[in-house]
Amino acid sequence: MLFGSLGLLIIGVIQVGFFPFTFTISSFFVLIYLAFASAFGFVLWNNVMKYNEVGKVSMYLFLIPIFGVFLSALLLNELIHIFTMVGLALVTIGIIFVNREKRLKADHQ
Repeated sequence: MLFGSLGLLIIGVIQVGFFPFTFTISSFFVLIYLAFASAFGFVLWNNVMKYNEVGKVSMYLFLIPIFGVFLSALLLNELIHIFTMVGLALVTIGIIFVNREKRLKADHQ
């Protein structure tokens, strides 16, 4: 992540300069909030991975787009279109299908 961010930073500086926008006090606090939220997510994920099997926990990564869509609709007043709902339903069905298959194999053994 460090090397990737350095590469993106170099590309950004070349294309738009060092400070293409202005910082205000509120934007600074938003930046700090997002940094802590991201760090909290990584700490939480690492602790979950420490105490559980990777295969059982990794399925929850596919819930990220579902929560992202609903939080965007709730917090940013974005509209949820029918195609989005169909996509979310397919993701949910896929999660259920993949995990049901594992349970059926375990029951037959």
